[in-house]
Amino acid sequence: MRIVSGNISVLLFLAILPIIIILLFVYYNDKNKEPFFLLLRLFLSGFISCGLVLFVSGHLETFASVFSPTSSKNIYQTFIYSFVGVALIEEASKWFMVYSIGYHNKSFDEVYDGLVYAVFVSLGFAFIENILYVYARSRDYSVSVGRIGKLECDFIIRNNDMNYSYVQV
Repeated sequence: MRIVSGNISVLLFLAILPIIIILLFVYYNDKNKEPFFLLLRLFLSGFISCGLVLFVSGHLETFASVFSPTSSKNIYQTFIYSFVGVALIEEASKWFMVYSIGYHNKSFDEVYDGLVYAVFVSLGFAFIENILYVYARSRDYSVSVGRIGKLECDFIIRNNDMNYSYVQV
């Protein structure tokens, strides 16, 4: 599917819309509203957690080939890569953002606040994923999503010249 320039704004809107809807739903269900700038900071920290994931996973690849997305793997190595090299690192980076920014904040005064903070960080992370996907498709890259069953693992982006790029987000 080729995305023409007129469609990219529609696709960006559709990529961002679910994130906005979920953020608003969670925000309006909070009885004691959190400060706006705290929530904005948590959302933006989801962006930073993407960089943290890339940094940590990039360094893991140098220590063990099982953490390299391009190496051929058997089922056990794929399991380790998916659950340790991808899922654990991603979730740990999001947890770190929630813990370092939200947990010690004076506004964290009820259990629901932890859920709100985690949702804002996670949706900041998802925002980057969605924008990256739409951007790659708009540049006529084919995008494959690595899966194990229903678990999404990573993106493989390929252009028409068969040059591959690996994106782990």
